[in-house]
Amino acid sequence: MAALYVPISLSVLEWLIHKAEVSGNTSAYDLLKKWRYGKKQATFHQIEELSKKMQIPLGYFFLQKPPIETCPLTEFRTVDSVDNGGEPSANLVDTIDMMIDVQDWMRDYVKDMGQEKKAYVASCNEKMSVTAISETIRRDLHLVEDWMCQQKSAKESFNFLRHRCQNEGILIMMNGVVGSNTHRPLNLQEFRAFTLVDDYVPLIFINAQDSHSGRLFSLLHEIAHIWIGINSIYNDNLANIENTVSPKEQLCNAVASELLVPVHIFQKAWNENQESLLERINHLSRTFTCSSVVIARKALDAKYIPEDEYHKITALAIKNYKAMQDKKKSGGNYYNTMASRLDANFVYAITESAKAGRTQYSDIYRLTNTNRTTFKEIYQRLLAGEGGVKE
Repeated sequence: MAALYVPISLSVLEWLIHKAEVSGNTSAYDLLKKWRYGKKQATFHQIEELSKKMQIPLGYFFLQKPPIETCPLTEFRTVDSVDNGGEPSANLVDTIDMMIDVQDWMRDYVKDMGQEKKAYVASCNEKMSVTAISETIRRDLHLVEDWMCQQKSAKESFNFLRHRCQNEGILIMMNGVVGSNTHRPLNLQEFRAFTLVDDYVPLIFINAQDSHSGRLFSLLHEIAHIWIGINSIYNDNLANIENTVSPKEQLCNAVASELLVPVHIFQKAWNENQESLLERINHLSRTFTCSSVVIARKALDAKYIPEDEYHKITALAIKNYKAMQDKKKSGGNYYNTMASRLDANFVYAITESAKAGRTQYSDIYRLTNTNRTTFKEIYQRLLAGEGGVKE
């Protein structure tokens, strides 16, 4: 019996090729490219197999135009994207889709393991005070009030806080590109982080394009979202004092600030320091392992500095950060970078599931954007406590 060839529209083929590239499905990508450029014709049987492999409904292959995809977190954005007229970029949408896949897998896993819902998710509400929410989060994450002062840098504070979150079952993922595609960097102006609230597996994604202090504040902001129980796409740079963001975002910023720079500890440190204004702010930013912008904002809210001084300090901080980024050179250990992108608990869980025969290794590589060699090395480094992920 002759094979039944089925035509696929050019626009749908382009969309499918993009999907295969993003997911790292090389076999699907290669086949679709052959169909796209007429080197081969698609058979109905091949389309059925590809539909299963790519987890795309069979009917989508026969559309004249690609389906309209929506971003599930669009309504939770802090402010509109400055580059796309308010529409989320393909890089953001694809990253969110990847994290939803990770969260879905992990939710099924923890349920199979008999784990209960996380009691801390949505345990607070918007009517509670900043102090009450902050104290609840400290209690649930087992944080002492001056935890940040016991760290040497923003990077150490981030890793310390990440470990505490992982201990409580929060997935912390981080990346500066879409998947493993270095040609698709994530735009820091569009988003700094996002949160997918879930009763079993809350997930926070951090944009690794940000500075260490920026990542730390974003992590604290998104933690507040989990405790309030509201999804989030965060891209506020704190330099805006006009309160144009929603009351929810203002609350989460205030909680993040209180967790990082407790007001009464800050006031004592400020009053005891006799240095010049800029030196004092830089000194306290090192003490609290945060950016000078966070300290300046704290000083502004406490009426220690006028608004014009605040704007000067934030402008200087932004200028210094841009200069640092311009001088920044690529490098570092490849495997440590890859390990830092993944949540340790997720890596352990998916490995154990594969060993038990419940998960295929092809799914591991798809969900982690790795291959056999890379994933094996990442797993070994995480077991050894390397890669900036595991204590």
